[in-house]
Amino acid sequence: MADRGDVEFTYSLIDRIFRLSLGELADFSGAKYDGDFTLSLDEAQRRKHEYMAEQIEHHTRAAGT
Repeated sequence: MADRGDVEFTYSLIDRIFRLSLGELADFSGAKYDGDFTLSLDEAQRRKHEYMAEQIEHHTRAAGT
């Protein structure tokens, strides 16, 4: 049976792998580079999040809520 150290190592390793592979927020959806591939993955993910927030705000206003 695994002890606490084994479990912590396994889950911290998995977390590191996800963060290195998918960015700090571990997003599975596409980043928003808009053709600017000099951006880091984290910057492009941030752009995507900002765009999504803007779209939600726009649609919320349009719906009058």
